[in-house]
Amino acid sequence: FFLRTSDARRVRVYLADGQDLPEPGTRVAVVGFVRSSVFFARMTGALWRPEPGAAAADVPEAVDARRLLADAENRRKIQPSFDGRLVRLTGRVTDVVRETDARIRLALEADGVTVSLFAAGVEPPPAGAVVTATGACLLTEDSSAGRGFPRLSGFSVVLRGPQDLAVVRLPPWWTVRRLLVVVGVLLLLVVAAVVWNVVQRKAAALRIDERMRLAVELRDSIVQDFTGIGLQLEAVEKAHAAASPQTGRLIATA
Repeated sequence: FFLRTSDARRVRVYLADGQDLPEPGTRVAVVGFVRSSVFFARMTGALWRPEPGAAAADVPEAVDARRLLADAENRRKIQPSFDGRLVRLTGRVTDVVRETDARIRLALEADGVTVSLFAAGVEPPPAGAVVTATGACLLTEDSSAGRGFPRLSGFSVVLRGPQDLAVVRLPPWWTVRRLLVVVGVLLLLVVAAVVWNVVQRKAAALRIDERMRLAVELRDSIVQDFTGIGLQLEAVEKAHAAASPQTGRLIATA
């Protein structure tokens, strides 16, 4: 945790094993081994105990994220004095990563800079939401060039609790992803309609062909049956030529 001393200095405190973190805003006394680098003062193997009285409120400072990465002449220069200071940033959430069950990391696009926010016990807002985040500025030290030549490579913001994250505006419903989904669904519907239309046309053509085939077969069958009946009646008429005239007339009519 960060300890703000009575003369407004900020010290990074690394606790000994088994020590719980104090609540933010608690007045404490801390003992430990002092370690310092070019940029930071540290206490390691530290122990703490609560002290009577209330700690002075730490008022967060609303800052432009670019101020943390550049000097007044807009040259890239991370300001060591911001380490441990309580800052407030407003920006749009671009990504949410759940690192553990309790800890999340948010990527916040603020003032043209992407900032990592770390929080515990906070319900993550949806990507695209505009939020205001308040937390301690944690500078990152890079010693890859050698222990004697460290440099500051970036910063992140550590939130103290749910109260440090406020949603200003939820993301619009019409996101690019949802728009693509709607367009894709509409294309599928169009393709399905075209396929259905083609299938229906083919089915109608098959039905027409079947009806024509049945009609031709039925017509041919009836013609054959009637022709056969006519021939049979002619044969009967000739066979009964000597019968009564009434029988001949009946056969002729049939």
